[in-house]
Amino acid sequence: MEIKSINIIGAGNVAFYLVHKLSPQICVRTVYSRDVSHALILAQKASAQAVDRISELSLEVDLNIICVKDDAIKAIVEQLPKSITTLHTSGAIDISMLSKFEKSGIIYPLQSISKERISSLGAVPFLIEASSASFEKELLEFVQEYFSTNSIMADSRTRLRIHLAAVFANNFTNYLLIQSKDILDKAGVDFKILEPLMIETIHKAFTGTPLNSQTGPAIRHDHETVKSHLALIEDEKVKALYAMITELIQREFNV
Repeated sequence: MEIKSINIIGAGNVAFYLVHKLSPQICVRTVYSRDVSHALILAQKASAQAVDRISELSLEVDLNIICVKDDAIKAIVEQLPKSITTLHTSGAIDISMLSKFEKSGIIYPLQSISKERISSLGAVPFLIEASSASFEKELLEFVQEYFSTNSIMADSRTRLRIHLAAVFANNFTNYLLIQSKDILDKAGVDFKILEPLMIETIHKAFTGTPLNSQTGPAIRHDHETVKSHLALIEDEKVKALYAMITELIQREFNV
């Protein structure tokens, strides 16, 4: 797929990543954000025009790439011309959302992307889906040329399941680390004390299986330890979360 010019619709982390990878070789004509100040920051990196109205996006492009939050995609789609090939980058939104376009597809980067670490990202896995088999092949070639050879074809249902798995593995785990840091901060202990433990936990999960790697007071049925932990937790909802996860681990392992 020969792409010479694009519009980036959105100015968040994924948009920054796409511009970082594409702008050295492809002309980014316009960058859209509801907050034009956000669009300006990204547009400057790509020598593009910043806009805060969809109607102001350039029509002289080969591709529109939508990189906004999931709940905003439908409204964006409704305002775009159907003649311009359009992609979105969501892990959860079905390809049917793009059915109005003559050619459409999805390139979902399976990675936790932050602006501060874009330059250090390696080959990010991409999940690819397209409106036709021929465009799917073109889209794969596009992703392999500009982003990653570590890509797979995944229909919307499969992508949604992968996205769900990623939310458990990444987003939920990170929230639990927020709670861990809070506990350690209150004890005056450096959060980095957990780093070797977490590295080993991830290593064991992926060299073996998570099921075979489970340890801790829940699986051992250490009731007194669990009670002591619960007594330390001040936030009632976090306390309920600890109790629920403990119960789920015990159910998983029939202990």
